[in-house]
Amino acid sequence: TDGNAVTFPFAMPAEDLTITAKFETAFYTATYIADGEVFAAYSVSYGGQIPVPESTPTKEFYTFDSWTAIPGKMPAHDVEIEAIFTPVPVRLIAAPDSTTVIDRDNKIIYGLDTMLTAAVIDEDFLDVEGDGTLVITGVTSTRYGTGTVVEVIDNNTGAVVETYHIVVFGDVNGDSIADATDVSIIRGEAYFRTDWSFETEYVDG
Repeated sequence: TDGNAVTFPFAMPAEDLTITAKFETAFYTATYIADGEVFAAYSVSYGGQIPVPESTPTKEFYTFDSWTAIPGKMPAHDVEIEAIFTPVPVRLIAAPDSTTVIDRDNKIIYGLDTMLTAAVIDEDFLDVEGDGTLVITGVTSTRYGTGTVVEVIDNNTGAVVETYHIVVFGDVNGDSIADATDVSIIRGEAYFRTDWSFETEYVDG
């Protein structure tokens, strides 16, 4: 055919013909998907090596682990490769640049300021790592000192994953202020004059 393309069918001439097949390399698409979105896509020739993205995807409250199985060679079809993420464990942490101390063994929090409110505790002293929420329950509706309960809720499961009690040193009546009232209570306790004097067992909750 003198190098010209042949369109079939055509009329056979009165002589022998040699028809040579012409092949082109086939390309297919390898698409990397992260959290439902296209993270990267590559056009790869059949049998070629599939490249791996140099950067890794991110997802809030998760860490990137790896990609699902990447074929050793590009097959004769498009492929999709999914990112695998692991949830960041939900736990209580100190707010950045705060004086908060979290005693995980004894489940208490200290190092906080005085004159506390739920908003101040949440915004200035405590934070949550992972997809969680803080629930802060004061000693009363207006007192957020010693005895205040801090619960960490996993937003995905709704479960309470951690529970702590706040301790404000010097504050024994739960108003987050160490003053003469606390001194009086401590003195009364020393002389067995408070309601606590006759308690023999503490039951959490």
